[in-house]
Amino acid sequence: TLAGLAAGYMQNLLCIAEDDPQEGNRVGLADETDGLGIELVTVEHEYSAADVRRRDYLLEKAGSVLRRAGGLLRYRYLIDSFSHAVGTLRCAATPEEGVLDADCRYWGADNLYVADGSFMPASGGVNPSLTIAANALRVAERILR
Repeated sequence: TLAGLAAGYMQNLLCIAEDDPQEGNRVGLADETDGLGIELVTVEHEYSAADVRRRDYLLEKAGSVLRRAGGLLRYRYLIDSFSHAVGTLRCAATPEEGVLDADCRYWGADNLYVADGSFMPASGGVNPSLTIAANALRVAERILR
């Protein structure tokens, strides 16, 4: 195929930018249910103006790098999704400001802790798995105290 012949002359460059934490971005339950009667999950997510500026800046820089490397043609494919979403639960000093305390314990229950990525306000634009694992160990130590 033509794509197979050109494969040795093609290069992909993926640009990843972090999304700003925004109060309006959230995960919730829909009124609709699945076949088992369980509520479906909804995700509300909007990019901030700063998110769009960062993305556009990265795309321009990536194009510049590819042109300087001798690239002749450029195809821009925008991925219409997001990865490594975190931050659906806010940590705060008081229950009025957030739902988790500094130990990732839910303010409304003494025996409910969160050990996933929802405590993180942002992922840093990279895979947060190691940070989530480290925090889960920290939370486990708090529970054992």
